Amino acid sequence: MNIERALETVREFTEQKSAPKDLQPSLDLLSAYTSALPRIDSSLARRVVETARTYNERVRQEELEPASVSGILRELFSKLSGKKRVRRHEIYIPTFSDKILSVLQSVQRNSDADFGAPKQVELDLFKTKALTLLVDAGITLVEALSLIKTGSISYSLTEGAYLLQDNMLHLRMHTSRLPGCEYEIQGSFQRDSFHPELALPVTFELISHIAPTGFPAPSQYIGMPLSDILFPHLLRPKMCPKFALFLEQKRALAKDLLPTGSLFTKAQAHIVRKKAQLEKLRPLIQKLPLPCELEKAEEYIKEHIEAPIHRMQDEWLLKQNSTLTADSPYTSLYLLQLSEHLNVEPHTLSPFERALFTSLFRQQLIFSHELQHGDLDPKELLEQDIALFNGTPPQDPFTQEAQELVEELLQYYPVRYETGALKQRFS
Repeated sequence: MNIERALETVREFTEQKSAPKDLQPSLDLLSAYTSALPRIDSSLARRVVETARTYNERVRQEELEPASVSGILRELFSKLSGKKRVRRHEIYIPTFSDKILSVLQSVQRNSDADFGAPKQVELDLFKTKALTLLVDAGITLVEALSLIKTGSISYSLTEGAYLLQDNMLHLRMHTSRLPGCEYEIQGSFQRDSFHPELALPVTFELISHIAPTGFPAPSQYIGMPLSDILFPHLLRPKMCPKFALFLEQKRALAKDLLPTGSLFTKAQAHIVRKKAQLEKLRPLIQKLPLPCELEKAEEYIKEHIEAPIHRMQDEWLLKQNSTLTADSPYTSLYLLQLSEHLNVEPHTLSPFERALFTSLFRQQLIFSHELQHGDLDPKELLEQDIALFNGTPPQDPFTQEAQELVEELLQYYPVRYETGALKQRFS
């Protein structure tokens, strides 16, 4: 599907001219384009934003309570019949105005700190409502209390909806049950400048982001910062039977790590143990070639692995740029994957890049093993990691299996390039 067709499909839906059976492919493509708005043609960017905003407004309207009698009855009969309304997600539209708004809000908070900062009564009401929302979502009271205690709260001020001199206070809490299982609680309070002692709650909402990948976060594996985004997505997976089986097992693990999955509770206990081990293992961990401090591993992944790869994806998908170049070991691994998409000769990995690639698979294999069969000796695992990056021949089964998977892939990419080049030569 191209962007023109995607725009037309979404426009038809928002104008109710037709009801496409599956909007998702169009929404996916539109989302991909909005991630690169500053870098695409201004005319196309305007159309993308216009269509996305119209669609988002339609989604918001659908979420409103039915205002008419017929709407109320329709909603009632729908509930009685057991049918669930399809809830659609809005398309995120990044804009430069976000930065301006952030600056204005910080100035407002600094200049009017007494009125701008959340009052204790507002924080207490917000946390109480957050607790209710989490429990309603099926989380036990004990765990919900723990999530609220560890959650981070941010706030912002906007112009009020009812009186021009009033403001709206928006509170947001981010908390996580497990990596890949995140919750955001949003709440708004109307501010009355004539009665500042009042706390007037307006809206509260719980937004869940549940997308476990089956790959360990740094906190689940000695703090080493690697990302699921580095795993290949082969066009011909049947040519790599070991890797195809590995991916099948990884997907099954991701399913078991959902809040309703068989390994979710185990994973919660597992991450607690891993975090408790980190301090004792720190001297040994420092022998690994880690690019950042353990405490900054999550931030490093976003900034130095995922963000550069997303930029490469934009260059490839949006600009049709086939002359991409790697600027780090991580983008080098991703460029290797793109060789079969772009039909370019895959470059040879350096010893360090190869060890990094092997470590990616090794982490996954160990994570899966520990969740299903119990924890391994963390000291031994670390010594094996150090040996891998020092070029020592592997003695443990996890490194050996990881190297077999890497070897299969490193044989796959040249074959894909040669067959692709031959097709072009004789076509």
